[in-house]
Parts: sequence; C-alpha cells; structure tokens
Amino acid sequence: MLKKEWDYVNKILKKIKNIRNLLQDESMYVIIVYDVNVSRVNKIKSFLRKHLNWVQNSVFEGEVTKAEFERIKDGILRIIDEDEDSVIIYQFPLNFMPKREILGLEKNPIDDII
Repeated sequence: MLKKEWDYVNKILKKIKNIRNLLQDESMYVIIVYDVNVSRVNKIKSFLRKHLNWVQNSVFEGEVTKAEFERIKDGILRIIDEDEDSVIIYQFPLNFMPKREILGLEKNPIDDII
C-alpha cells in the first residue's frame, strides 16, 4: 500500500513540476528603455507604470507573462512615433536574472515598492 501512495505522490509532483515549467516558459523579465519626443514622455511613462517598475528616467523593468509583454509592446506602438522615437526592450528568461549594479544615486530603491 505504501508503494502505491508513493507512486501517486510522485505523479502529482511530476505534474506540479510540468505546470511550473509551463508557467516559467510563459514569463520573462524585461527592461524597457525609451527615448521619445517630449510630447509623448508622460503618456509612455504613465502607460509603463501600469505594467512595470520604474527604475529611473526612461527606464522600467519587471516580470511579465508573454501575454502581458505583447500588450505592453502593442501599447508602446500605439503611443510612439516610430519615425521619431526609440524604445529598446531587453528580454531575459526568468531563470537568468540580470545582475544590477547601481553607481551613484538610486532613483527608485526596491524597498520603496509596496
């Protein structure tokens, strides 16, 4: 009887691991850096604040799902003028978190995030 229970627990653990792997595949860490016309700065900043953490002027970062990432890209494209503005997006898998080192003043310390 104990063997059957152990096998059952192992099957459940395997399913949980598969679900976790699927969820990780659906998520990523992004850093977005933008240089847009002054007339669009507040609009793009307000939009990105809804989805990511503000780091400093023109820089946002955070963990998002693939679906959220696509919504963010679509929102950015609706705001910017592609002939005049520039947005750079760095994507990282969740199992590879970039190391961040701050030189000088930290504009938005992580412990300020509620």
